[in-house]
Amino acid sequence: MSMIIISGSLKETIHNLKPESIRHADEITEERIRDESLRYDWFWTADCALYRMESDEAVLYLTRSSVSPIMADVGEASKQFDTLHDYYPKKDLVQRAVAKESTLKVRLSDLDLICKRRGEYPFFSIFTEDLGSLSGMQRMVAERIYGSDLDKSMAMLRREDVYETRISFMHPDIVESSLVMYEDHVAIARPCTLFPMRLMGLRSQFIAGWPSEAVKMNGNMLGELK
Repeated sequence: MSMIIISGSLKETIHNLKPESIRHADEITEERIRDESLRYDWFWTADCALYRMESDEAVLYLTRSSVSPIMADVGEASKQFDTLHDYYPKKDLVQRAVAKESTLKVRLSDLDLICKRRGEYPFFSIFTEDLGSLSGMQRMVAERIYGSDLDKSMAMLRREDVYETRISFMHPDIVESSLVMYEDHVAIARPCTLFPMRLMGLRSQFIAGWPSEAVKMNGNMLGELK
């Protein structure tokens, strides 16, 4: 069955597609290389940003769909986004995601993130003409989002006149403050979004942890119908 684009809220789009078919950010990037029409939409991706505190540091576990706590129970996730303003998955779902070999673990302090104000998303930039400026850990994350052939994906961005793209994250202080309030909250799970390459008012970027107030927004998801 061919890929289609479903538009709607996070919950609506997930319910209409086969979970295993929903595309991750790197897979959407590959599709964008082949299909220019996909470059101008923003997508919910199958990636899940799972944050927790370890040794007083905020750590991101970027999961694939097979162990995504959101994909595992999108109904409960949506309910908690409404009532608690974040999704705090059960411990067994967190442990399953953390233990999976395909999950990428990143300490936020290792990414040299830029953040001017606490309320902003800290980020690092990828300059599409200068991949050599990335640190080793930044490049690892960049390849997870834009694919292992960064030269190829950045060349596509340059053809769209994009010379800087960003990868943004939850603020470490917010991760900490959100988890210390409740002993039974071991991690925060948030959906991820891949923005258009060029659209009025939007910067090309990937957000590892879309805020709860935005999960009801209409976005797009790429996959196969159930």
